[in-house]
Amino acid sequence: MSVCSDALRLLSEIGREPFDFQGEAVQRAVSTVDNAGRGLIQAPTGAGKTVIAFLTAALLSSRVGPRWSALMVVPSRPLLRQHLTDAGWLREVCGLPVHFLGPDDPWPMWQAVLSGPGLVCTTPQSLRSRLDGLGSPKILSRFDVAFFDEIDTFITVELEERRDLWPVLQSCMDVDLPILGFTGTALEDAAVRVWEQHGFERFEPEIPEGWLPYTVIEFVGIHNPTVITEDARIDDRLRAAYAAYENDGGNPRSWQTIKLDALGGPRAQTARRILTLHADRLLLFEGATDTTGKLDAVRGALEGKTGLVLCRYVAAARAMHSYLTQSRPRIIQADGTMTRAELERQAQALRSGEAEVLVMTRELGGRGLDFPEVQTAALLSPRSQYQAVAQELARIRSRRQRTKRTFVFYYTKTTEAAKARRLGQHLARDNVYRGIPLFEVATAPHARDIPARDLAHLVNEETIAV
Repeated sequence: MSVCSDALRLLSEIGREPFDFQGEAVQRAVSTVDNAGRGLIQAPTGAGKTVIAFLTAALLSSRVGPRWSALMVVPSRPLLRQHLTDAGWLREVCGLPVHFLGPDDPWPMWQAVLSGPGLVCTTPQSLRSRLDGLGSPKILSRFDVAFFDEIDTFITVELEERRDLWPVLQSCMDVDLPILGFTGTALEDAAVRVWEQHGFERFEPEIPEGWLPYTVIEFVGIHNPTVITEDARIDDRLRAAYAAYENDGGNPRSWQTIKLDALGGPRAQTARRILTLHADRLLLFEGATDTTGKLDAVRGALEGKTGLVLCRYVAAARAMHSYLTQSRPRIIQADGTMTRAELERQAQALRSGEAEVLVMTRELGGRGLDFPEVQTAALLSPRSQYQAVAQELARIRSRRQRTKRTFVFYYTKTTEAAKARRLGQHLARDNVYRGIPLFEVATAPHARDIPARDLAHLVNEETIAV
């Protein structure tokens, strides 16, 4: 039997509907490992990339036997927890040991797990902190293959909060491990060339038409004169601060350099001024006192519905939770300050119907945030990296069980409006996989400014005056 048919048979055994494109992706992945190569499997969010990775692990381990071992690196702990839940069938059906290693696990456990068989799952931050103490990154050479989920975040080192991910991928390449990377991001030509330069061969499975979940996205602009005026003032001050920093010999394009200077470098005073102004802007868009317009808009969108609210920061999530509980008692909150058990209890409360609305910070969403009971989702404040926001929206799905109506709330005539406009353009034009749209953009900001060819799913801007 072929690898493809073996994969489809295994899918049936674990109670999942087999799709040919998943079996073909597994066959391509196994072939890459057999040839000691590096492969990048690009498929849209919802296409089952995690299942494809686990199927590949199952088939590779069945050929090698009990000595087989693999490393799976996942960019965040919430996503890692989801993977561990999904990997249960590997132990039950295939007898493949699956291990979780976190930053709090003791050294003896790390040493035992990294030297034994099975699938070792961890985050890049945890692994990087342990490599030197375990005898240098060369210890990675004992693995048969390394899996990197959402691998685009590992190589895009300039993204905020992602600069510490690249060294772990580099360590695996340095010891010539076969590497399989998975991404749901539609890669631009320049990104593809970067991957090719690092020896990765890209593969895009043929996704059947109509297979992907379909989510209606509506952009809602909120007009708040106070926020608009203050944002303009901050923008003027930022331009002056950046100019002063550059005149002092700094590089305003390097955010890392600015942060280092603020800690006591040669341009500490001007660097701290830049950081302070950015913090002021975040409070303006996300703070409890200035977000009344967004709070009202979200409350209206969720009226009488089961919903998710995704906030960028803990402060905004807490403000939203406090505001919504004034009119609806069954509101719960989840953020990064909670333990794993507490987060699971909150998620279960929404799934069981005990709670009506879950307010959460967006980094907890992981990949495949799936609550079939939820009718409406609200996302506050798009950020500059619009491709990442598109991924966040794609994760709010129902695995074809129910279509969710999703709202993106932003302030008009501010820097948020520009970010929302880029996101709207991306969803309407770029975020399409082989003609299958992930989204219907029902309402977009500044639609008149978007080229006519991009207006297929756009209508006039909807604005709420505050």
